[in-house]
Amino acid sequence: MMVILMLAAVVPSLEDEAKSLLYRAKVGEILRYRVEMSFEDQGVKATLIGSGETRVDKVDVLGPITLFQKLGQMKLKSGNDEMDIANDSESTMIIKATGEIIEVRGKNVTTDNLRTTRATMVVVPSNPVKPGDTWTHQIPKSTGIRAMTFEYRAVGTEKIGARDTMKIEFKVRETEGNLPIQADGTAWLSTVDGKTVRILANVTNAPMGASTTKFTLRSERTD
Repeated sequence: MMVILMLAAVVPSLEDEAKSLLYRAKVGEILRYRVEMSFEDQGVKATLIGSGETRVDKVDVLGPITLFQKLGQMKLKSGNDEMDIANDSESTMIIKATGEIIEVRGKNVTTDNLRTTRATMVVVPSNPVKPGDTWTHQIPKSTGIRAMTFEYRAVGTEKIGARDTMKIEFKVRETEGNLPIQADGTAWLSTVDGKTVRILANVTNAPMGASTTKFTLRSERTD
């Protein structure tokens, strides 16, 4: 019995084993999501609900991954009112295996919505991650967009449906300009292929037309 107790003290739990969270994908792979965004516009609370789809178009041997993304039909709910919102949002996003966004192209892509997209970006280390690990990331001003700092902490492993995930808390801050974007949230990344299974985020000072807004984002895999 004493030997068993000693071994238990020195052998790490499988749940605490470091896992690679790098994005692994195959060309033609399709991921589907449910997307929900709650916000307040001129004192009126509303929620946008819809679906999204990501298709892997290219996996470069040197690392970059090209994703085609589109949003489906959206529904806007406010109080007892509900209406369908036509949507034709499509974009091509190129990312590193770490999750860092290299480029986003599309007819509806602007500097402002790119800032918002990056505010919920989860960038992982190239080395495996275990619960308790922390790391940071920075976007310099020289990229043509506002400088940002990112702080991450791996909270622990968690099962979501049939998927094994690493739960990661994040804090993102723009570090320049008026009304800088701030985001705080949690992401669950698959420990099998690094893809996002679920994300929850509260974002403030997100650009909306000539003003800014605060919103809560929730997105989860449905495939």
